[in-house]
Amino acid sequence: MLTVRPLAAALGRDLTAWYTRHGHRTQQAPTPVVVAVATGVLFSVAVMLFAAWQVATGLVSLATDTIRTVADTDLVRTVTNPVDGYLRHVGGLPASGRQLATTWAAATIVLFVAAMAGSRGGRIGWCVMGALTVALAFMSSAVNRPVVAGLTATFWALLSLPAFARTRGDNNPVDVNPPTDYRS
Repeated sequence: MLTVRPLAAALGRDLTAWYTRHGHRTQQAPTPVVVAVATGVLFSVAVMLFAAWQVATGLVSLATDTIRTVADTDLVRTVTNPVDGYLRHVGGLPASGRQLATTWAAATIVLFVAAMAGSRGGRIGWCVMGALTVALAFMSSAVNRPVVAGLTATFWALLSLPAFARTRGDNNPVDVNPPTDYRS
């Protein structure tokens, strides 16, 4: 039967021999207690990383479920169904209607994230995408076109609040007028 003491002594001898072979100045290898503590710390770090992964995947799942629930409401479908229907029934292009609708949604998400991050190009693209979305919703709606366009513009304005919130810490205005009493 293997006991802890002979195993620790053998482990200590092996570590001392390894230290000696590899030219370390000290002849003293880490004690089995140090090895056990290091193993415990590594195990604890692994458990914490696993727990963090579980929390992150749970949060992503919660966010995905929330987005699906919000996207499935009648108000949101009032805006998305006409745009999606218009893009799915476009003909004469090499891309299918489903590819166009998916690309439209992906571009909208990317521009929203870029605008929230403070990118000027993302903010300009977000405005252009909003105008195009309102136009598509207006053109593809069969009835109540002004209502659909107004509702789309309202949703876009609400989504623009976080997209245009100032995210940078540089609140210092730039003085474009040079001082007049500078010396040559």
